[in-house]
Amino acid sequence: RHRVNDDDSILTQNTYTSNTYTTSSSPALNGILSSSTYLGAKLTIQNFEYERNNTYTVTGYDLDGDEITEQIKITKLEEKQLNDFYKREFSVSLSWNGDQIIYLKFKKKLEQLKLQATFGGKIINVSGLHNKLDAVKFYNQYTSKLYKTSNYKTISIGDSENDIEMLNYSDYSGIVKREDGKKIKLNKNHNVFISSSSAPKGWVEIVNLVSKKMEDKNS
Repeated sequence: RHRVNDDDSILTQNTYTSNTYTTSSSPALNGILSSSTYLGAKLTIQNFEYERNNTYTVTGYDLDGDEITEQIKITKLEEKQLNDFYKREFSVSLSWNGDQIIYLKFKKKLEQLKLQATFGGKIINVSGLHNKLDAVKFYNQYTSKLYKTSNYKTISIGDSENDIEMLNYSDYSGIVKREDGKKIKLNKNHNVFISSSSAPKGWVEIVNLVSKKMEDKNS
């Protein structure tokens, strides 16, 4: 079940189930602009049950009268992963619908506020001026002091722009295959592993590849 609303432009707030909705369906698109040929409206869909596998298809027309369709499916995380995701204390995640020019202006404004935006797969993460590499270095320093040794290896796994610095720094670097086909490139080529599967199976695949590499090295 979903709560759909766009401030009455296309439809008044109502509860909808999986179906196709038009001006003649039940319930119908009944807002004051529901039959307009041009809309500047923003559609909001809220899940109030856990339904991560849903895909929303919105169909309309551009200024030339050509039909356009957009499918919306932000994340494939499991329920527990989603709950952990929303508990983040040091970053805010958002999806971006604007163009590249506006995005660059957005990043520049964030810099003035001593914040940054990094693209992570399907979403943009807004945070302070720190990154995953900072976290790895901090953990390395913490581990060195705690165990009084520097004899350890770091393993990093990622698939996005905001993982590159961390992957370049780590002793063992795993790149998980992305479903959209996009690839990230590292400056290093030693101890770099690339999965043949996308997440989450790709994460397991990388761990197994690194474990085998380390076992072979120590045998």
